[in-house]
Amino acid sequence: MANDNKSHYLIYRVLGISFEEGENIDLYQNKGRFLYKYAGSFLEEAAVLSFNEKFGTENT
Repeated sequence: MANDNKSHYLIYRVLGISFEEGENIDLYQNKGRFLYKYAGSFLEEAAVLSFNEKFGTENT
């Protein structure tokens, strides 16, 4: 994150958001992106495997 483009911080400043708060916004956004991408994919795959185990693969 240290090497990320910080040009959007100008918008944060215009909106009255401090540099530290902007850093937190970016951190939480990255955490959320990770959770939705990887944890969501994992849960989707686990659900598919569970349904296939219970009902068989011919129903997918």
